[in-house]
Amino acid sequence: MPNKLNAYIDPLKLQGAVLMTLKDKTGAPTECLVIQLKNSRIRRTERSGKLGLSIDLVPNRDGKDEFGNTHWIKESTTKAERESATPPNLPFLGNAREYDAATGGQRTARPAGGVPVTGGDSSPMAEGMEDDDIPF
Repeated sequence: MPNKLNAYIDPLKLQGAVLMTLKDKTGAPTECLVIQLKNSRIRRTERSGKLGLSIDLVPNRDGKDEFGNTHWIKESTTKAERESATPPNLPFLGNAREYDAATGGQRTARPAGGVPVTGGDSSPMAEGMEDDDIPF
């Protein structure tokens, strides 16, 4: 059993997610991911008031795929939905793979555009974020 899984999801596949152009604190247009809570499965906890999203990481039936992914990711269903005659067909969000301790955990991700990103933080958002001027 792996110690850790590395995952990559497409946030625009989340229910209620849209890409919008808003203005940052300098007034310059900036692209933002906005999730409409009423149209999503994101829920606010009663106790702390924090927002959360339950997801399922499901092992691939045939083991590793051609890209080394061992799991796929989807939004979780409720018990009532799973037991219903017509459970919802939720979108595929992304993939996950087992953490590779032999390479120090570094992996090659394939974000949109197909150019591999390597290093400790393999998220596509890691590059170019140091000059971020988003007000929140």
